[in-house]
Amino acid sequence: MANNGMSMLPPVGWADVATKSDLDSVRTEMRSEFSAVRSDMRALEANLRTEMHQSIRAQTWALVGWTTGLAGLIVALTR
Repeated sequence: MANNGMSMLPPVGWADVATKSDLDSVRTEMRSEFSAVRSDMRALEANLRTEMHQSIRAQTWALVGWTTGLAGLIVALTR
């Protein structure tokens, strides 16, 4: 039974087995990649915050202008 199961596995040799140094190398590479991704995400977050701040500020000033104008119009029409 075990021989039958083993015969179904693809052939691999010792060259296909990962060593501790292979794992350390992959770990180091992954850490640097994740660090780069984190830096990119921080930059994107900062850009998004800046864009949102500018948009909300512009929207607020537009609403203040419209509200002031509408209030002035209502006062002028009621006199």
